[in-house]
Amino acid sequence: FLQAINCHNVLVEGVTFVNGPMWTMHPVYCEDVLIRGVTVRSEGPNTDGLNPDSCRNVVVEDCSFATGDDCIAINSGMNEDGWRVGGPCENIVIRNCRVSEGHGGVAIGSGMSGGVRNVYVHDCSFMGGDQGIRLKSMRGRGGFVENVYFENIRMANLRREAIVLNMFYGSSTAA
Repeated sequence: FLQAINCHNVLVEGVTFVNGPMWTMHPVYCEDVLIRGVTVRSEGPNTDGLNPDSCRNVVVEDCSFATGDDCIAINSGMNEDGWRVGGPCENIVIRNCRVSEGHGGVAIGSGMSGGVRNVYVHDCSFMGGDQGIRLKSMRGRGGFVENVYFENIRMANLRREAIVLNMFYGSSTAA
């Protein structure tokens, strides 16, 4: 719905997105991104709220999400394209965000072939939805996840698990 590609100093602030057709905010290969005071309300399949993809230095603060898929999904490319680019998503801070619906409050993956590092999520509440924290990838996808910290996360009324690590997510292109 909103996609910034190869941008620097991106600011999305004080807006509300309602029922975007797919991923609502998708910064790709961006640096110095600030998402502040944003509300996302979406229904339907694959309607993630925010998908930073192979970005560096991202701050997400004081946002509210109720989505038909993951609320925040940190990505870094998929399979061959992710390996070719080789750009990790790194230096991500998510704070003071509220989730009331979605498959996951904060997810890493499943598109994470370029790797994800240095993620700090704190003082957030996941008060509904399926799962709170999701790390997901699949055999053959590659990538890495390192230096991920969650602190002072409040979760209640989840339909499923609070924390899920799934390395066999979905179907794989691996032989």
